[in-house]
Amino acid sequence: MAGIIGGSSIGFCDPLVLSGSSSEGIGLLYQWGSPNDDDLDRRLRTQTGNQIEVSAAELTKMDFTYELSLQVTDFVGTQSATASKKVQRSSLPVPLISIDRPSYS
Repeated sequence: MAGIIGGSSIGFCDPLVLSGSSSEGIGLLYQWGSPNDDDLDRRLRTQTGNQIEVSAAELTKMDFTYELSLQVTDFVGTQSATASKKVQRSSLPVPLISIDRPSYS
């Protein structure tokens, strides 16, 4: 079973970082894609690892929702169903929020 982990929005200077580490199986090969962006799709088709990172310079569209896909193949050649994820790229920086838990000591 293929699974994609990553944020759902990035700013204009942020890289696109996604992980397929939640995928299940033994000896997996990863096939990444982007069905709605041909340039990104060509770039992702060369990646076979469980994590991808695409620099902001390689993402050519602003205020655009990228569709990402992942299919995994196990060591005996069984292919998973395709997992998908949408990531919105903004022309503005995306605010980051960090919440620290209180210390009770």
